[in-house]
Amino acid sequence: MDGTLWLNFRENMRFYRMAKGMTEKQMAARMGKSVSWVSHVESGLYAQWPTPETMQGIARVLGVRMKQLVEPLPDHIIIYVDAMENAQGIENLEKIREYRKVSKRKFADQLGISRSAYSSATNGYHGFSVETWWRIAGNLTINLAILIGREAK
Repeated sequence: MDGTLWLNFRENMRFYRMAKGMTEKQMAARMGKSVSWVSHVESGLYAQWPTPETMQGIARVLGVRMKQLVEPLPDHIIIYVDAMENAQGIENLEKIREYRKVSKRKFADQLGISRSAYSSATNGYHGFSVETWWRIAGNLTINLAILIGREAK
């Protein structure tokens, strides 16, 4: 497998796992592997590529065909949000909240996230996971790439 196919495989593995709402721990259990193995494969830290049998097992667990795991993800799919994007997204969320003139508590409810998670994020204690960003963008019906500042409007 060449470098591009390997990158596609890793990104697709992460995307399909997250899209199914499956944690690394759940994926590991279904594969009979460790959580660190799943994490290392998805991040590219795994020292060797999985065997063809293991790759087929991954496809089976994720409910996709092998071909889907090696095709490039469409550009609009976001599977990682870095610290700067998290900060920009949180800043944009606050602008939207202020424009709507709603409290942080009510806005968190509208976003489909816990009030404490929203408060912690807006107070700078942490950012959101990509899965949470997907939920937020979906509930706001806003393009995630624009919300986090990856793309201009």
